[in-house]
Amino acid sequence: MEKINAYEFIDETLGQEGGRFVFNECPNPLLVELNQQASSLISSLCHYAHSEHYTKKPRDVLFEFVASDDFRLFSFVTPQNAEPPVDCFCITATVYPSLLDIFGRMLSHPQVFPDLGKASHEEVERSYFPTLRRSIVRHGVCVPITKTRRIFAATLAELALEILVFHELSHLAVGHIDFKNFISGRNSPHTSGSLEGQNVTYHALEMDADCRSVLLTLNRLLRRMHSVERVPLVRNVPPDHEILCAEAAALYACANRERAVKTLIFVIYVLFRMHFKGVWDPENPTKEQHQDMVLRQTWVKATLWEIFNTRPEYQYDPMKFAREDAEVTHYAEVACGKILATEPNFDYLLSTIKPEVKNKHETYMFNVKEEWSRIRPFLESYKRVSETLPP
Repeated sequence: MEKINAYEFIDETLGQEGGRFVFNECPNPLLVELNQQASSLISSLCHYAHSEHYTKKPRDVLFEFVASDDFRLFSFVTPQNAEPPVDCFCITATVYPSLLDIFGRMLSHPQVFPDLGKASHEEVERSYFPTLRRSIVRHGVCVPITKTRRIFAATLAELALEILVFHELSHLAVGHIDFKNFISGRNSPHTSGSLEGQNVTYHALEMDADCRSVLLTLNRLLRRMHSVERVPLVRNVPPDHEILCAEAAALYACANRERAVKTLIFVIYVLFRMHFKGVWDPENPTKEQHQDMVLRQTWVKATLWEIFNTRPEYQYDPMKFAREDAEVTHYAEVACGKILATEPNFDYLLSTIKPEVKNKHETYMFNVKEEWSRIRPFLESYKRVSETLPP
């Protein structure tokens, strides 16, 4: 087989997906600045993944920004005859600004996290926008007025970005992309349209990536918890000094395990909520690669419960987590309602647990788990990682 240049293949693939986002050619300075910030964080996540998880089959890990107004991430691998072998994932240039805008609008509402910073200084009018997904290019990004709330909003956006990036890195590291290429017979960054009976297989891969990404984010958040220390009081330092505001935001996010877990639950809910398309309909399941977001969120929460129930090193009572999950999920939906100017809508979540569909939901989850057990052995030859995270 004739060798090809990996980077020429990457350029060709990017061209088919909207083209590379070129920083010095973008006329919008806000997009440039925010994606430069995102680039720094993503680089650190890639380094973390490469150094601690790409141990079985080392490959270069590359990420690219794509020029698109869509909210999308995708990953692909270079063909076997490409040199050098590269794993690549892409993120559209509006993803991180969109996350900042969503959490910025929430923290701009004085009734969302009212005990953080000077919430009364925020203005309700600045928090409202009639959709959670909108054009950042046209409307800009909302920034809370007070420093502490501004920093906390950025912290939540960064956690959401971590989950998304680790999702794509999980697809690559555990061999999902290679396996999908094998069963589909083509090397494509995404699958669209009907999966012709393979949807359960794809759903199993997506849920595995979701669960792995949330676990990696939890581990990093708990590690961050140990590094949060109070700044020594310094005479004549104003209360709104940047350092003190950053300290207050960090303590609010992860001062202890309970804080860290609650923060993660909040971010998970909002991240999935912004993609909810409607209630889950078991009679008309999706035939797309990504299953209903309500199902994915349910799976992630169940995985966290299982981790706390079976892994004593996390030192977290699973029943305590279940209570906090219900509490924070309710609060997060209320927060979403604040910026949408609507009443909280729990129909999405109820569509998976109400009595008339509960059995069908459990059957679906059982089928996905069974499919995951079936395909795991086929992933071994593609995996870049040596360790095994909880299934």
